[in-house]
Amino acid sequence: MSVEKQSFADNKRSVRGHDFTWTENHLTAEQLMPLRQQADDLGLAVVEKLLAIVAARKEAGEKRPDLYTVLKENYANDSTLTEFWEETHAVPDWVDWEEIERGQAFLYRYLAPNITGIVLQGCLGENASTAGTAEVFIRTGGFNVPVLPKRFLETFQWQIQATQSLESLQPGGEGHISTIRVRLLHAMVRHRILKIVDQNPEYYDFEKYGTPINQLDSMHAICVFCVNTPFVQLPKLGINPDPQMIKEYIAVYRYIAYVLGTPTEYFSTVEQSKATMESIMLSEPGPTDSSTVLTSNFIEMIRDFSGVNISKSLIETGVRKINNDEMADQLGLSKPGYFYQALFRGYCGILVFVYRLQRLLPFVDRFLTNMSKQFLVETVMGSAMLKGGSKYEFKHVPSLKKRTTFQYRPIGGAGMFRPVETLSCIAFLIQVLLYAAPIFVAGKVLSGYIQPVHV
Repeated sequence: MSVEKQSFADNKRSVRGHDFTWTENHLTAEQLMPLRQQADDLGLAVVEKLLAIVAARKEAGEKRPDLYTVLKENYANDSTLTEFWEETHAVPDWVDWEEIERGQAFLYRYLAPNITGIVLQGCLGENASTAGTAEVFIRTGGFNVPVLPKRFLETFQWQIQATQSLESLQPGGEGHISTIRVRLLHAMVRHRILKIVDQNPEYYDFEKYGTPINQLDSMHAICVFCVNTPFVQLPKLGINPDPQMIKEYIAVYRYIAYVLGTPTEYFSTVEQSKATMESIMLSEPGPTDSSTVLTSNFIEMIRDFSGVNISKSLIETGVRKINNDEMADQLGLSKPGYFYQALFRGYCGILVFVYRLQRLLPFVDRFLTNMSKQFLVETVMGSAMLKGGSKYEFKHVPSLKKRTTFQYRPIGGAGMFRPVETLSCIAFLIQVLLYAAPIFVAGKVLSGYIQPVHV
C-alpha cells in the first residue's frame, strides 16, 4: 500500500502528552483503517503447511520439532514454503549494512533509559492501551503474572539477538532466525484465533479490532520498540539522541519489519517513521477493560522484582510522567503523591547525567555501551527462566475458556531495601541543592550591598 498524502489547515496535534505538527507524511484514521483488515497471509499459509508436516510426523511417532526447523528442512519441497524462505532471506536494495551495524549500538548506548521507556511507555502506555493488541494478548493467557517474567525476558532475548552483531541480524544469523521464529509465532496465534472464531464468531470482534495481529498492529509494534524510543520515551526522560543515531536505529528496525512481513514504506525515512508513529497514536481507540487487566498484571510482575525492588507507586508515577494522567486514569492506576514524583525526577536526573557524560567523553560512551551490552547479554541469556535461550515456541494457546484475569503475587520481605529509589532520592536532593545554592549565594551577595536602615 502506498503512503497517501493529505494536508490540513489546522496542523497542530497532541496525543497522550506528545505534541506534534501534522505534515503531508501523516496518515488519517481513514487511511490507516484498511491495514486493520490486512495481515501476514503468507505467514499464515506457511504455518498451515508446517502444521500439516508436523501432524504427519507425529503420526509416525516422531518428536515434535519447532516450526523453524521444519521450515528449514522442507522449504525446497513446497512452493509456498519456498516463497516464504526466499522472501525472508532476500536483502532489499535499501538495506545499508554499515548503517544498520551502527544503529545496533543504540539499545546498549542508552540501555537504562531504553528499558525504562519500553516498560513505562511501550508496554504499559502503548501495548496495554491499544485495543487490538490488548484483545489478542488477553486471549493467549501469556499475560498471567506467573508466566510474564519469562515472556518479558524472551522479548529482550530477541532484541539482543537482533542487535548483538551485524552477522547475527544478517540472513542465517541468530537474530535473523529468531525474527523468523517470531513471525511464525505471530502467524500461529492468528491461525488459532481464526480457528476458534470458526467455532464461535463471538470470540473475537473483527469489525471492532480488525483481524488478529494485523498489519497496523505490526506497524505499531515497530513503533513501540523503535520509533517511540527517540521521539517520545527518551525525551520524556530528558534525553534527546543525536539525529544521526535515530536514523541508524530506525534502519535496523525497518529491516526487522521486512523480515517480519510488516510494511516497510512507512519507515522509509526518519520523518516518515515519526509521522507513522504519531498517526497510529492519534488513530487508536482508547484503553479497554482488557487494557486494565494487562496493565495491572504487568505492574504486578515488575514491582519489587528481585534485585531492583521498585515500588508500585514509583512505576505508576513513571507511567503518568511518560504518558499522561488521562491515560493512566483510564488504565486504573493510582496517583502517587509528591514524594514519588520527586523520586522519579531524581531517577531521570541520574539518566540525564550519564547521558551528558557520554556525549562529553567518548571513551566513557564506549565503555558504558560495551558494559551495558555485556550486562544485558549475561543477565537475559544466562537467566534460569530461558535456560540458554528461547525458540519462541507456541506455548500460550488461545482457547474459548482461556482469558487473562487480574492476578496478584505475594511479596515477601517487608521493609526491603530499594536501591533504585534510594539513589533517586539522593539524586533529587542533589538537584535541590544545585538549584538552591546559586539563590543562596546571590542572596548573600545582595545582602552585602544593602545596608540596614537605622531609625
